[in-house]
Amino acid sequence: METTVRPTGTKACAITARGLTKQYRSVRGTRVAVEGLDLDVPAGGVHGFLGPNGSGKTTTIRMILGLSRPDAGEITLLGRSAPRQLSDVMPHIGAVVERPKFFGPFSARRSLSLMAEAGGVPQRRVDQVLEQVGLASRAQDPYRTYSLGMQQRLAIAATLLKDPTLLVFDEPTNGLDPAGIHEVRETIRTLGQEGRTVLVSSHLLSEIEQVADTVTIVARGRRITSGSVVDLLGTRTARMRVQVDDPTRAAKLLVQAGFHVLPEATALLVEGADDPSAITHLLADEGLYLRELSSVRRDLESVYLELTAGQGPSMSTGFGAAPAIHHEPKDEL
Repeated sequence: METTVRPTGTKACAITARGLTKQYRSVRGTRVAVEGLDLDVPAGGVHGFLGPNGSGKTTTIRMILGLSRPDAGEITLLGRSAPRQLSDVMPHIGAVVERPKFFGPFSARRSLSLMAEAGGVPQRRVDQVLEQVGLASRAQDPYRTYSLGMQQRLAIAATLLKDPTLLVFDEPTNGLDPAGIHEVRETIRTLGQEGRTVLVSSHLLSEIEQVADTVTIVARGRRITSGSVVDLLGTRTARMRVQVDDPTRAAKLLVQAGFHVLPEATALLVEGADDPSAITHLLADEGLYLRELSSVRRDLESVYLELTAGQGPSMSTGFGAAPAIHHEPKDEL
């Protein structure tokens, strides 16, 4: 069941999608990549589009950008209907949907200068965007000497040449090491603070949680929740970690008392414990004494697991735990 938490106040949307559906047909049959998806991206700030690999994120972004035609549904970008009026708004949109590709021997400045010339953009924008993404000091270095994080930031710089209102990034930290992830994360944070609208997809919930103002979480091609990060985390019930000598018996008692219990390897996660002393008294009355009782910080990962009851694909919150994502439609099935 879908849960929607609306951000406080009313805010215009840079992207609106209703009922998006996309199927892929092959000799193996028909597979639904996106099914009846609704998406609202508020204007200004960072919106995280989150879900496990294969949940339909890339397919949705490709439909938004006119790279793939939906089988059903409607899309509005910056107040214009897409794809019918897409050409009217594309000058105001920048996007990175695949790994950046630049000519290795060329410097960042030369590559962007050529792009600016081809696009009719003033040359002064080249140094401005390099400064924006923190590459000004390496502007003369060959692209082939750049780290993956620097390559991704150069791709972002290229999208900024036209000074777009809306930016769309698909898995921008995929395959990066912790340093590269930090670099790209700070760049995205800065762009949102400048008042641009940034839609960023990712399977790394913990990373996006640090920069996003609002989020939409999807699973198996459907939206399961959306809203502001603050409201989504604030509306979930309290969670405590409990360790006792007999966790099986403790879990049975807690469930009978109306708590929701999730087993861990060496402890129990207990939800609905607004008053921790209630757990202490309940177990102590039955001769079970606590070895640990501590509050657990709520995050988007736990929200996802609660809403899918642990049945959906797993999400990754670590830097290296998740497999690489591919940017072809077949991987979004």
